[in-house]
Parts: sequence; structure tokens; C-alpha cells
Amino acid sequence: MKNKYYVPEFVCARIIIFFVTSLVGVYIIFIDKSNYLCNSEGFGCPLCGMKTAIHHAIRFRFEQAYSSHPLVWLIFLIAFLFLADIVISFFVLHKKRLQR
Repeated sequence: MKNKYYVPEFVCARIIIFFVTSLVGVYIIFIDKSNYLCNSEGFGCPLCGMKTAIHHAIRFRFEQAYSSHPLVWLIFLIAFLFLADIVISFFVLHKKRLQR
């Protein structure tokens, strides 16, 4: 059975999805200044403090980042997995192209 995970069209679709997801994240974290339901309704949402935590983590203040939101490491893990998938996909596609 052929591995469809590294078909060029599927790789391209994944890269587009990763790019759009990253753009939305960057927009929410760095550009959007609006308050969401957690501030207007008076209860905390699961991502309360994540914007502050990411700002601290980018500046290498990991203790403050963890105190702002304990799951800040998850954002960086997801970003690493996105990048690893893209790099591995390019290597596999390049190897397939060389074998032709």
C-alpha cells in the first residue's frame, strides 16, 4: 500500500494549513487587542494568560511565562512539530525526486 502522507499535494495542503494556523496565532497574540469572553463574562477561559506567557517565553523569561500560563510549553511543542513535519516532508519528497 502506498504511503499517501508524503504525496506532494497532501504535503502542500498541510503546509498551507500550518501557515494559516500560524498566521491566526500571530494575529491573536501580537496584533489583536480585543478582550474575549473571559474578560467580559467574568470567568476564566482555558487560554487566559497565554498571550502574556508567550511574550515572556519569547524574551526567555520562562518562570514568568509558566506562572502566567502553565501550558505555554504546548504552543512551542506544536510549533516544533509543525516545523519538523515540514522539514521531514521536504526531505522525503527530495529523496523521491532524486530516485526518479
